Amino acid sequence: MKLNRFLTFFFVLFYILFFVFNFTFIKQKIKEFYHWEKIEEIFSVFKKKEKFSSFEKTEKEDSLEITSFDLVLPLSIAKDEKEAQEKLKEGVVLFLPESRFPIQEGKVVILGHSAPDFWPAKKYESAFSKISQLKKRDKIILNFNQTSYFFSVKEKFYLDKGQEIPQKEEKGILFLISCWPPGQDVKRIAVLATLE
Repeated sequence: MKLNRFLTFFFVLFYILFFVFNFTFIKQKIKEFYHWEKIEEIFSVFKKKEKFSSFEKTEKEDSLEITSFDLVLPLSIAKDEKEAQEKLKEGVVLFLPESRFPIQEGKVVILGHSAPDFWPAKKYESAFSKISQLKKRDKIILNFNQTSYFFSVKEKFYLDKGQEIPQKEEKGILFLISCWPPGQDVKRIAVLATLE
């Protein structure tokens, strides 16, 4: 009886110690057997989604964050073009004649200045100079009215001066608009992003 207990204890202890000391090796073999890299790749999409749910409460001031450029720009609201031109000196502008609020049906339009690389650095005159470099799935965060809204870039396109921004009736559509080429009033560059 004592021998059976001793042998049972010995084998249990042996397996536990064997597993503990060989954990890394065993884990690697299991990963290889089940092609774990592919499984992790599939699940990483869901992990990223958890980090960026559509919106959350925040204490941040109204602002626009473009994460790929580490850019945080003050955001103000303009009701007409004259007011927009004034407020563009202070950051970027949520342009109300064209915009709805972030979770309403319709589009959110944010205007920002752009300037060529050689342009003297003035406060916000080059706020949107790099938006042509945004790539699909880059993150944009709109902090508005004590809520952070998380957007993902879908596409970029160009508009002629005075051309209407495409109508979008679904919720959570964001347009970043600036002059194109930077600093010239020839065309407009538009970056379309959707609420995650």
